[in-house]
Amino acid sequence: MARQQKRLKKQELREDPLMTALTNAQIWLAEHGKKLAIGVVVVAVVVVAVVMLGNMRTEADLESRRAFAEAQLELAQTNPEDMIPPLLRVADEYSGTSGGAEALYTAAEMALNNLDNERAAELFQRFLDEYSSEYLLPEGAMGGLATAYMNLGQYQEAADTYIKLANDKRASHYRYFALLNAAEAYVKLEQYDKAREVLNTVVEEKSATVSDFRTRAQEELARIDVLADSVGLP
Repeated sequence: MARQQKRLKKQELREDPLMTALTNAQIWLAEHGKKLAIGVVVVAVVVVAVVMLGNMRTEADLESRRAFAEAQLELAQTNPEDMIPPLLRVADEYSGTSGGAEALYTAAEMALNNLDNERAAELFQRFLDEYSSEYLLPEGAMGGLATAYMNLGQYQEAADTYIKLANDKRASHYRYFALLNAAEAYVKLEQYDKAREVLNTVVEEKSATVSDFRTRAQEELARIDVLADSVGLP
């Protein structure tokens, strides 16, 4: 039977001293993570753990963490293709807890890394359905979902998801990444006007600063003109 717990609001998490310390740890990991001699699986687990650890507040949640730790040990002794089922067992049994959320998010990332894009899309969507209001990773899950759609050739779904991510005020740090990828999806669909509109937004919003995003958008606009001319479109 799935075990439920009282969830913490985002505001409570942001004001929690523990979450402040965890945020600092996440920044350090972003700056120094490439220097650590650890595998992809461990990196994913550490990043997710740092973000989610602040939700450890109840006995049920602590139990879910123990189950997730046991799943990690099982992962270390199994083949890559067999990694996801142990995580999903934790996600199913401890739905609504931080351990269940970590397990589900990590399973989705592993599926994406394994190019099992249908499964990745399914798991990222499940994460968004179950945890988007209370936990701190919905923006990453939305980006993962859009990437899975792109890999599947479902370009309209990818574009829609990237635009939704770009317009999410909680995910302002993802905005230009998402807009550039949305433009790429529109190009795949030969919807050049929409691609130009999105790229021009990047150029205009970044006009006051020197920005790699602005440079990339300008390069893509030039490339679109060449593509459009090659097929006789304006």
